[in-house]
Amino acid sequence: MTKKSMIRSLQLVFAFSLGAISILSCKGGKNNQNTMGADTVLVKGLYIHSDKIDSLRDCADTTVVYFVKDQTGKLGTRYDSLPGIQHTNEAVLVELKGVVVKTTNDSTAKTLPRTLNVYSINRIERKNFQNVCIQYDFWALGSEPNWNLQISQSENLISFEDFNTQKGYRFNYKTPRINSDTTSWTYESRNREERSNIRVIIRKQDCNDTMSDHVYKYSAEVSINGRNYKGCAVAWK
Repeated sequence: MTKKSMIRSLQLVFAFSLGAISILSCKGGKNNQNTMGADTVLVKGLYIHSDKIDSLRDCADTTVVYFVKDQTGKLGTRYDSLPGIQHTNEAVLVELKGVVVKTTNDSTAKTLPRTLNVYSINRIERKNFQNVCIQYDFWALGSEPNWNLQISQSENLISFEDFNTQKGYRFNYKTPRINSDTTSWTYESRNREERSNIRVIIRKQDCNDTMSDHVYKYSAEVSINGRNYKGCAVAWK
């Protein structure tokens, strides 16, 4: 091989190598659009999965609600498989990693201008008074039968669950009647679709949980569809 031919061969190899690197770079760049990178965020909040739309209210700033696009393909399944009684459009606690972008669907963007593309599920569990990050009025619980109740103006709900009968009820939040010395709160609401009524009386008085011997600062009485429950309650910190 002459010196001139050798130089030409080296030039061709070099050009081919540059082309291969360029192709790989383009492919890598395309993949990076669909995976986590420097702009990835970790969002903790209350997630709602429904047939119409998935949303997430941010715990750090409760005025921010994201439109959720699940890129993992697992978020809805894990939501549906959570244990316990499920309500329509029930919020659960999650920690998700993803990328925030502008919502492209015009009708959705009117109410949810930001979209969270989810690429990793760090945590998903049912909320309770110990882990929930959105302010509530009261959270009550009782035993014999085993039940719990959440009252939250922030979430516009009064949610009751009877674990013995495996029945759950959901009502819109109604402003309570408060007595003059602010030691009792009475909440009443009706779910016309389910033909259910609820009345809750929270009193500021020591209440002993017989199951754990823990003393709470509030007691709770619940009447739902003629059935009565008694237990203890906690208020938002």
